[in-house]
Amino acid sequence: MPSRRSKGAGKGWKMVVWPVTSGATEEVGFGAGRPGDLQPIFAGRQNRAIPAKTCWSDRNQGETGGGRMAKLYLVDHSLRSAGDHHFDFAYCLARAAREMGFETILATHREFSGSPELDGWCEVRSSFQRSLYDSPSYLAGLERMQRRESPFSRQSSGSFWERTRRQWQMANLERRRRAYVEQFARDCEQLFAADTFEDDDHVLFTTVTELEVMAVSAYLASHPRTLQVNWHWLFHFPVFEPPAAGVPRQLERLRQLKCCLGGARQSIPYHQAHFYGTTESLADQYRKLGLGPVERLVYPISERFAPESGSENRLSLAGVADLNSKGVGRPIRITCPGAIRREKGQKLFLQELIAEIGERDLASGRIEIELQSPPSKRRGLGLPSIVRRRTGVEAPARISPLSTQPALATATSSAGERSAAEEPGAIRFRDYPLSADEYAAMIRETDCGLLMYDSADYYVRRAGVLGELLAVGRPVIVSAGNWLSEQLKEAHFQYARRLAEGPLASRALTLADCRWDLSNVPVTGGVVGCDFEAHPFRLEFDLQADEGGAVLQFEWHEPESQGAYLRVDALGSGGELLSSQVIGHPENDSQAGVFVRFAPGQQVAQLQLRSAQPETGISLKKVRLQVLAEESRSLPQAVVGLIAADRSHLPLVIDELVNHYQHYRRTAEQFSSRWYAAHRPTAVIGRLLVAGESIRRAA
Repeated sequence: MPSRRSKGAGKGWKMVVWPVTSGATEEVGFGAGRPGDLQPIFAGRQNRAIPAKTCWSDRNQGETGGGRMAKLYLVDHSLRSAGDHHFDFAYCLARAAREMGFETILATHREFSGSPELDGWCEVRSSFQRSLYDSPSYLAGLERMQRRESPFSRQSSGSFWERTRRQWQMANLERRRRAYVEQFARDCEQLFAADTFEDDDHVLFTTVTELEVMAVSAYLASHPRTLQVNWHWLFHFPVFEPPAAGVPRQLERLRQLKCCLGGARQSIPYHQAHFYGTTESLADQYRKLGLGPVERLVYPISERFAPESGSENRLSLAGVADLNSKGVGRPIRITCPGAIRREKGQKLFLQELIAEIGERDLASGRIEIELQSPPSKRRGLGLPSIVRRRTGVEAPARISPLSTQPALATATSSAGERSAAEEPGAIRFRDYPLSADEYAAMIRETDCGLLMYDSADYYVRRAGVLGELLAVGRPVIVSAGNWLSEQLKEAHFQYARRLAEGPLASRALTLADCRWDLSNVPVTGGVVGCDFEAHPFRLEFDLQADEGGAVLQFEWHEPESQGAYLRVDALGSGGELLSSQVIGHPENDSQAGVFVRFAPGQQVAQLQLRSAQPETGISLKKVRLQVLAEESRSLPQAVVGLIAADRSHLPLVIDELVNHYQHYRRTAEQFSSRWYAAHRPTAVIGRLLVAGESIRRAA
């Protein structure tokens, strides 16, 4: 396809920035110091600036004795209002930066009107017209959130009209992408027009896709005065779809994004550019795109969620046997914090969960469930249908006007008895959004967080709510096979290892001491293979009268890299499911382990191992078992929190949490100090400074 060049483009400077999914790429010319297609954007705009809506107060001025303060720009074009995680992120870093001596400027979407919480900490400039959530990005994570059809899923076959429709869709997508980049570049021009830069200034774009990187690169290439500034970009959304999406589609997405991001980086070879992902797995995806080094940048957690004094850093087994009761005189409150969005999955499991545990847990007062949702969307959760199904009476739900009061259905049975979902305190609603203080109070008041997020959306993407719950020392229940479960795995491995090496250890078994299914015999070297459904690996061994549990230990053979998960099911004498756990790769390729309990009176222990992911085969080596004494039957299954293998496993997990609540609460509080220390806002600012200093030393 021939190049398309603007009239202002210089000769000899080209950069591949506009890939199209037909297999070709378009080239957009860049002149010396002026971007080709974006040249009209910058013409005649050198002195325009966005006025500040909220300025930092007098108490922050002049603290450096009249000298110039280094500047930190926090640019979040998706920040439209207070109360969400975009605002929390900006508030945390603005406050930390100001305390560290920076003059802080927060650039937001034009709809953001400021907040009293930011007064005294930063200057606010409402500069940007478009939000990241309007972005026609190629990133798979954003496509899933926007429910857009992927351009890489379309086939070239079909009727003439179908092919014509696809061509029109691709042309329209290209126009939208170009318009987005041009608008973002204009907004950057206006944001920085009246500012002067020094080499100790930093600019952090807090949530970006490839389009923002392209736009900012175009702006930087046309303004040599930006050379000495440290420019930071932070990626939140996955590049690729989950592993089962198919290789050809993933490769085409990779090729197109490499054209975008690799070309953008090449256009600013002398700028101090730093790229980050919010998780290590996410950073690893972006390293494949030609950006150069991409580091992990931890997500800051506000001081509102700082651990209470007295939390310890070290996990201990001391007193575990004495912590088998919940130890509280009220129902355990299980909270689903934050907005109920499609990718979080709450609507997919709440109806099933409440129907399953209604009599056992809700009606009995063992637990109460707390949801955060605007009143207008509470009917959409489907909870009233559970009441109708359980009582046989059609009746609407009553929503409490007070966000802090239970909002319960009002249907009653013909006998005048209340259904389980109607018991006082069984289901509580909180408004969304809440103020920052109200939200922090909700997190601290809960007993447990329930985060059954869709693993396809969060397999490398972080969840801010989990960080807040862990920081305040609350146990959590999370879905398996994603970033959330990865945060618990090392604590679980350590717990299993200590049990295997502790005083309850009885006897050690290898595969030779066990019986297994003849359809899946271990191969040479004791390597065990299994897949998702067709070929699980089943083994069993005889239990002695004084044995009640075991620690299964192994090393990963294939795949060697992170991202694969093993499901371990413990079965009773009749084949019923006793427990199910999903575990991934340990850090530094160390030994993995999982603790399983057996039923009272069980004489034959049965374990079933299989892949937790469709279309993913796995193999293990050095498989062995450390059988534990009878006392292990009453021990908690894990520490800090629990991982639910799937929605059907959730009632078992909740029962485990309630029966051992004090243990999980105590270990979560011990875990919180170390977690919060790693996610302090000042640690994030310090990481930016270290990145800037390393490039300066290298130069």
